[in-house]
Amino acid sequence: MNLDRKKLFIIIGAVIVVLALIGGGVALVLSRGGPDEPVEDPTRANMLALARDYLEAGEYQRALDLIDQLLIADSSDVDAQTLKADILAAKQAADATARAEEIKRQDELQAELQSRQVDPDLAVRQAEAAARAATAEAAAREAEAEARRREAEIAAQLAEEQARLAEEGRQRELAEEQARQDELARLSVEERQKLERINELLDEGQQAIDDERFSAAREVFDEVLGIDLEDQRAEDRGHALALARTARSYFDEDAESASNRQTAIRYANQAIARDAEIWEPHFTLGQIYWETDLYDDAIDSFRSAARLNPEDPRIFFELGNSQFRAGLYQDARSSYRTCVRLDPYFENAYYNLGITNLALRESADALEAFSFAAQVNELDHRAYYRIGLIQMDAQSYAAATASLSKAVSLAPTMANYNFRLAQSYYYQGGLPQAEGYFAEAARLDPSSPAHNYNLALTRLELGKPTEALAPAQAAVALDGEHAEYHYTLGQIQEELGEVDSALASYVSAIRYDSGYYKALNELGRLLDELSMYDEALDYLLAAHRLEPNGLEVNNNLGNVYLHKELYDDAIDHFQVAIALKPNDTLIRYHLSIAYLQTNGYTQAETSLRELIKVDPNYWQAYHRLGEVLIATEKKTEAGTILSNLLQRNPDYAERDAIESMLDSL
Repeated sequence: MNLDRKKLFIIIGAVIVVLALIGGGVALVLSRGGPDEPVEDPTRANMLALARDYLEAGEYQRALDLIDQLLIADSSDVDAQTLKADILAAKQAADATARAEEIKRQDELQAELQSRQVDPDLAVRQAEAAARAATAEAAAREAEAEARRREAEIAAQLAEEQARLAEEGRQRELAEEQARQDELARLSVEERQKLERINELLDEGQQAIDDERFSAAREVFDEVLGIDLEDQRAEDRGHALALARTARSYFDEDAESASNRQTAIRYANQAIARDAEIWEPHFTLGQIYWETDLYDDAIDSFRSAARLNPEDPRIFFELGNSQFRAGLYQDARSSYRTCVRLDPYFENAYYNLGITNLALRESADALEAFSFAAQVNELDHRAYYRIGLIQMDAQSYAAATASLSKAVSLAPTMANYNFRLAQSYYYQGGLPQAEGYFAEAARLDPSSPAHNYNLALTRLELGKPTEALAPAQAAVALDGEHAEYHYTLGQIQEELGEVDSALASYVSAIRYDSGYYKALNELGRLLDELSMYDEALDYLLAAHRLEPNGLEVNNNLGNVYLHKELYDDAIDHFQVAIALKPNDTLIRYHLSIAYLQTNGYTQAETSLRELIKVDPNYWQAYHRLGEVLIATEKKTEAGTILSNLLQRNPDYAERDAIESMLDSL
C-alpha cells in the first residue's frame, strides 16, 4: 500500500516545473521559430517502424538486428540510438522480470500473517495464488502417498510386535496356570475347595465391578473375607485381593466423591498390609492421588504397581500421565514407550508419547508417535491435527494440508482444526481456500479474535475490503488492546474510502504500541495525502527512528519534504529509498522532481535517464527530461526526445504542452 499510490504525486505539472526553472535563472525558449524538419527516408522509416513493432511484441533480438543495420549505415542516427536504448531497456526489464518470477517461485512461502500487506495488483496476485494452489495440491497428493507408505510400514511393525507379545502372553498364562495347579495339588481336599471358592468369588466380584454393580461386588468380597485358610500366606493373599477390589469398587463407583476416595484409600492400605506384593491396591492408590493432583504420591504408587506387575501396559500409561503432570518429561516418555511396547495398539499412549516428545522439543519423535496413533486408530482426529501442526512448524505446508484436511474431515466442528488448515493454505498462497476455512473457524468460534482477524486479513489480500470489514471490527471488539488488529482495520477502512475511520484506527494501533513501525508509517503517509504535512512529518520521523533504513518510511518522508518544499531533505530520503529499490520508477520520478526544484539539472537528467531504462513507457519521464534538456541548452536532443514521445504515445495527456515546447525550439 505504501509505494503504489501514484494519485498524489504521479503528475507534477509542466507549469510548476517551468516556473521553477525560470526562477532558477534559466529561461525556456517559447517562440515558434526554428529550422525546417528533414525529409524522412522511407526505408529507414519502415525499419524503425518494424523495430518498434518487434519491441511491442517482445521480440527484442529481431528489433535490435534492424536497429544495428541502421546504425551501421549511420552511427549518428539519433532515432535509431534512442530506439535501441528503449529496446535494450525493455529487454533488460523483461529479463529481470523473468528472473524475479523464477526467484519468487523458489523463495520461501510468505512470512507470518501479521506481516502481510495488501497486493495492489489483484489480478496478477490471484493468478499467482491459483498457480501456487495448484502446486500445493500436487504436493499434497504426493505427501498423502508418502503418508500411506509410512502407514503401511507402521502397520507391519505393529502386527509383528503384537504377534510376539501374544505368544509371550500365551506362554506366561500357561506357566501361571501350571503353578496354580501345582499349588492346589499340595493342599488337602477341604483346603483346596476353600481356595477355589475364594478364586471364584474374586472373579465374580471383579465381573460385578465391570458391570458397575458395585454393592453386589462388595458383598461378594465380604464373603471372601469370611473364609479362613490353614495356609496363612494364601489367606493373606486372597483377603488382600478382596480388600483391593473393594477399594476399586468405591473408586470406580464415584471417583469424584471425597468420601468414596477416602474409603478406597482405607481398603487399599488394608490390602497392602495383608500382602504388599499384589499390584492392584497400589494401582488404585495411584489413580486416587492422580485425581487429587498429588502427582508425586501417584508416581510412587504406580511405580510400586509396575514393579509388581511389569507386563500391564495400563500401569505404565497411568505412570506416564502422572510423570508428565509432574513435569518429568523424560520419565514420562520412558513410561509411554514401555506401554506401547507391551501393547502396540494402545492408541492413547502413542498420542501422549507424541505430546511428551513435543514437550521435550523432539519433533521428529513426536511425529512418529502421532503417526503410530493415527495408524492404530485411523479415526483419531487428534493425531492428524498434531501431525499437521508439526509439519506446519517444519514449513512442510503441502503435507500439513493433507494431515489437517484429514483432521477436519473427521472432526469438522473443531474450530482450531479449521483455523490451522486455513493457515496451511494461506502460507502456500491458496487464499481462496484459506478464506473458506478461516470463515468456518470464525463461525464455529466467533469469540476468537484471532479467527476473525485472520479472516479479515485474508479477505483484504483477496481484494474484498467490504467483506473484510465485519471480521476486522469483531477482532478489535474482542481484543481491543491488540495493536495489529487496529492497524489492519485501518487498512480495510482506507480501502473503503473511510479515511477518518482509518486515521482513528491507525492512532489506536499506535496508542497500544507506540513503537509500531507500520502504523506510524501508514498514518504519516495518509496524513501527507490529506495535506496535513506537519502532523505527517511527526509520525514519519517517529517511524524513521525505528527503521532509519526502511524503504517505505524514507519514500514517505521524501514525499512530505517535497510537499513542504524542503527539497534537500526530500532528496536525502529519496536517495535512501532508491538505493533500496533501484527499479522503483515512482520513487525515481519524485527524486528527479526534487532535483529539478533545486536546479540540480545534471542529477535530474541522470535520474530521468535511469528511470527510462527501467520503464521505457514512463511517458512523464520523457516530458521532464525534455524540459531539463531545454533548460540546459541541449535543444536538439530535447526535440528528439519530445518528438519520440508524441510518436510513441500520440494520446499523451499533456500533448499540447509538448507541441508548444517543440514549436519553441
